[in-house]
Amino acid sequence: GLLVIHMRISRLVLCGLLLWSTACLAEAEIPRDDGNRAFNTGDYARAEQIFRDLKARHPNDGAIAYSLASTLYRRGRYAAARSEFLRAARLVPESAPLCWYNAGLSSIRLDDQIAANHWLSMAWRKAAHMGLKKLAETTLRYAYQLSTEQSTVVAQFSTGWTDQVVLLGDA
Repeated sequence: GLLVIHMRISRLVLCGLLLWSTACLAEAEIPRDDGNRAFNTGDYARAEQIFRDLKARHPNDGAIAYSLASTLYRRGRYAAARSEFLRAARLVPESAPLCWYNAGLSSIRLDDQIAANHWLSMAWRKAAHMGLKKLAETTLRYAYQLSTEQSTVVAQFSTGWTDQVVLLGDA
């Protein structure tokens, strides 16, 4: 008798926990869908707020970190985006190469060529998908060209060729 009652209570508690966790997951999915919708329609301010709220409730969710990072990138907040991409890479190691690639893009936007080289190289070395590997390689070449052009601008500036510096700066 007592064992049967204990088993029934255990089942009720287990069912209650399952229902509660399902409700929590459903609650988390609605704002995530709202955030994705806002992002897809270009309402990045709203998307950022939704993903920040979700991050506060689910700090170890790599998908939320990635969504927030993508939103920050679209808003032009490249330093914050890079930080969130790297956080997402730690939370979801199997997605790390994609996160590193995006951290590299953010670094390019920040004119941080050393970091861009580092993260793009990491993405290229560790990418399992050939498409991502090729993309990282192409972007690495682009980042290298940027750093070479910047070196040229500095060299021209230091030798007094100011009209060309203005021209390169405006290009």
